[in-house]
Amino acid sequence: MQNASSGPVATNTVTMNLSLHQQREVRELLATGHRDQAVMRLREVTGCDQATAEADIDVMALNSSAGVVPAADHVRVDESRSRGSAWTLIAAILVFVAILGTVYLYLFPRLRGEYVSATSTLELHAISSLEETGSLSLTLPDGSKVIADDKTLLKAADFSLFRGDEFQLPARLTLCFSESGRERLRTPEVMAAKELVVILNGRAIARTRPAGWTETSIVIELPGLSSSDANEIFARLTQ
Repeated sequence: MQNASSGPVATNTVTMNLSLHQQREVRELLATGHRDQAVMRLREVTGCDQATAEADIDVMALNSSAGVVPAADHVRVDESRSRGSAWTLIAAILVFVAILGTVYLYLFPRLRGEYVSATSTLELHAISSLEETGSLSLTLPDGSKVIADDKTLLKAADFSLFRGDEFQLPARLTLCFSESGRERLRTPEVMAAKELVVILNGRAIARTRPAGWTETSIVIELPGLSSSDANEIFARLTQ
């Protein structure tokens, strides 16, 4: 920039390439009367010859006496780089926030469990020792037959979340009770059930005994199922 009262600004040939710090250093030497040292310092940092350094020092002295503040291109370049670095940092922060949001929305809920769809066809029936009128005769995936009570013991609406582990042998399914499920849990028929058959889409997929049973959840094993079959069943619980 140039003061309004000053004349045309004289230009330098090598000081335009100095950093702001280097310009200040040379100007301070010049302002304190150390012209020779200013010339020497200019030659050190720019590698120019003696004549060019002296000419630039003269120009710098002229501009200083005219009250002109140097505005070299490198200053604008430094400012541009600074702005570019700031935008890069902001972009990196936004990417991090997006990744964190994705983890929060998708990974954390999966660690806690996935929601059981209220429209899922999941049913748990108590296995009966005798075939009676109205009982269900079901065929398991291995071809064996099982007799179950026709009354549904627990259904999808009785569960809120589930966690599936297809890598266990046999595969395991943890079902967390909903409010209705906790109420059903206290009924005599549920409390008396020792062995269950798991039915999905009207098909018996496993005969099992609860591996764990608490007031908040039930853990059941799915024997005879491959990991891919177990994964398919877990996916249908969300449909």
